[in-house]
Amino acid sequence: IVFSINGERTLTDTNDVVSLLKGRNNLECPWTLTMEVFKTVETGGRGVILSSDLGEICSDFDRDGKQGIGVIRAAGSPGVDPASSHLSKDVNRRYSDRIPTGMWVSATIVCNRRNTTVYLNGEKTGDSNNQTLCPLARLGSPNGNSFVGRIRGLKVYDRVFSAKEIALAAGKECPENLAARCPVTASASDTPYGLTPEKITDEDPGSRW
Repeated sequence: IVFSINGERTLTDTNDVVSLLKGRNNLECPWTLTMEVFKTVETGGRGVILSSDLGEICSDFDRDGKQGIGVIRAAGSPGVDPASSHLSKDVNRRYSDRIPTGMWVSATIVCNRRNTTVYLNGEKTGDSNNQTLCPLARLGSPNGNSFVGRIRGLKVYDRVFSAKEIALAAGKECPENLAARCPVTASASDTPYGLTPEKITDEDPGSRW
């Protein structure tokens, strides 16, 4: 764990902001974020949960009329915030349903050097080939786009979670994977790129054969 918030924090309105880290407040990959969120009201905004000058993690990022968890990394010409930069990148190519109000939802976001993936209540809801960062400057947005509700159990790790760890973070029972670490052979592999057969059973969601 490289960052955590003890207990529960509440953002009471769209202008509410809680300062977190100063200085180096953006974590590059690999990283995994786990948290539980309780949305109090629908605000019609992005619902920024975490932010910095370079990134945002939003509960209701809107792209092409679809809304869901969005992980945004600013690029190109800067705007007033990462979402308005010239080339902002969001994580979801297919979106989860909007996070409902009045109930706790478990969220896990996993980033490696190839992609970023979002899980809600242990189920994969969106992914992208974009490498993103974890913004840790503040809870909420300094520009009136804050998530309104409660956040608890927020932890950030400097590694990629396995599928089993993602399930356990969501409070799900996960049976033992009998194939984990078992030897694998194949008649052909893309060996020059490291896509070798043992990657099938290494329990790393960022590797493949």
